[in-house]
Order: sequence, then structure tokens, then C-alpha cells
Amino acid sequence: MPRDKSHINSLKKGLAIIRMFSLQSSISLSGISSAQGMSVGSAHRYLKTLHSLGYIKQNVENKRYQLTPKILELGFYALKDMGLRKRILPYLLEISRKFNITTACSILDGLDILYIERVRSAELVNLDLSTGSRLPVYCTGMGKALLAFLPSGLQEALIEKLELRPLTPHTITRKETLRKELAMIKERGYATCRQELSLGVESIAAPIFNNQQVEAAISFNLPNMGTGKKHAMEKVLVSHLLKTARDVST
Repeated sequence: MPRDKSHINSLKKGLAIIRMFSLQSSISLSGISSAQGMSVGSAHRYLKTLHSLGYIKQNVENKRYQLTPKILELGFYALKDMGLRKRILPYLLEISRKFNITTACSILDGLDILYIERVRSAELVNLDLSTGSRLPVYCTGMGKALLAFLPSGLQEALIEKLELRPLTPHTITRKETLRKELAMIKERGYATCRQELSLGVESIAAPIFNNQQVEAAISFNLPNMGTGKKHAMEKVLVSHLLKTARDVST
């Protein structure tokens, strides 16, 4: 195929390097060089340019490269104008105020979930997350809700790529266990996260659909209280969660 002279190949390569970080949080120089089919010297020049612009940083201990929060600027305005955010925000605000819980909405991006909206409550346990934050898909309620309702082929392809690292003693670390849980989530319509991401943090989550395809997920953080009270509270919240997901779906 003849080369399109209107294309800037160096820009294409730079964006390809940035896209690599959607599949893993940190990458070595040799890894980028190998994946992009370029010499180590060329890869280093691209990384040095991205570093000088503030979009990546290098870990001084292991020399691997990571994205910086500045990368969010590239997608912030797109997120700002997303119709989903406009649809979901009133519901998140209402539920957060009514029950004094943290509510959130995220989309799937590679092997992570990407927060597009989050309404914080005054609850004691609250992770420092905001629009643009990313978390692993396998150990979050929203991540599991998104995975559970993907087409089976795509779901399995993503599971095969996952590295199930134990973030807490409750994190799922076996892929077969994850597959069984995703099947259960799809059957009942919502996911739970029982301290799999962080101790003391639990949530329930449900998928949001667009033209019968999973578009995003919504989650409610469960408050810290006695087991009996929390069980009763969860039943109430699940009802609101599923209704909200239905109302927001198109």
C-alpha cells in the first residue's frame, strides 16, 4: 500500500507508544522498542520527548516508564461532553445525598476502568479517586459488571490478558474463579466488590447499556456499619442501583 504523504509517521508512532499504557501501567524501554519495532535509540528519543512534555515519568528504581496525570488533558474535554455523563450525574447526586454514600460511573478502557464521574460522600472510608482515575478491571465492582456483560469472545480475550495480582487477601487471583463470578453477575444483574481492591471498601455495581451493548457501569459504595444493618442497607441500595442503571440505559 502506498504511503499517504499527508500522514506524519512520527506522530503516529508517538500515539502508539501512549496507547501501550492502556494495557499495562508501566513499560520498560526495551519493551517499547520491541513492541513498536524500532531501535532502542529511537524509542528512547520518543520517550524523552514525552517526558519533557510532562506526559510520562520514569521510575528511578526500576527505570520503567509510566503515564502522568497530565495525559488526562488529552481526553478531558471529550469526557466533559459525553452524553453519558450528563445522563448519569443527576442520579449519582441524588443517591449520594439520599444515602450519604459515594457513587460513581466508569467505562472500560483496556484492562482498566476509567472513571468518568464520581460523587463523594462524607463517609469515613473513601479512596482518593476522581474523573480520569483508573483502576484494575478484575478487582472492582464496576470492572466486573462491565466484564460480565461483554460478548463472550471479547470477555475471554480480556481475561487471558489479565494479571490477577492480590491487592488484598480478598482479591480474586484465579481466572477460573473470576469466570464463575462473572457468570453469576450476569445472571443476577449486578456485581459486588467485597474489599478486593482496598480493605474496608465495598461496593455494588451494575451495567449501563446503549443499544443492548454494555456502555458503562455505575457503582454505590457501601457504608461501614454492622453486618446486619449493612445487609439490609445493601438490599435497599441494590434496588436503587438496578433502577438507576435501567433509567440511564438507552
